[in-house]
Amino acid sequence: MANTVTSKPEPYWFLHKQLEQEGIIVESIVPSQKTPNLYFQFVCPRLGAYVISLYYDGCKKAILETHLGRDDLLAMLERNEHVLNLDYVQFNIPRIYGFLDKLFA
Repeated sequence: MANTVTSKPEPYWFLHKQLEQEGIIVESIVPSQKTPNLYFQFVCPRLGAYVISLYYDGCKKAILETHLGRDDLLAMLERNEHVLNLDYVQFNIPRIYGFLDKLFA
């Protein structure tokens, strides 16, 4: 049976610490005692479109939500940009690009 795209893709969840260890988070203004309670949700609602949401444990609503396109990330890389500022954290652009590509391939 061929792979089909579901109408509601499942989100992927990662801890702040996991993304730091992977080198995706390069800077964070979140106090270290709060990082164990932070989770990132990654969703790909359609090919090449990503939604990254930041949640604090116990809160149902995201603290932060950003929409990114694969083309946006490629353009940043072409401009030799290496850091994506998401208010509370900064992502390494080459690493987040590869991470999302691998996650949603």
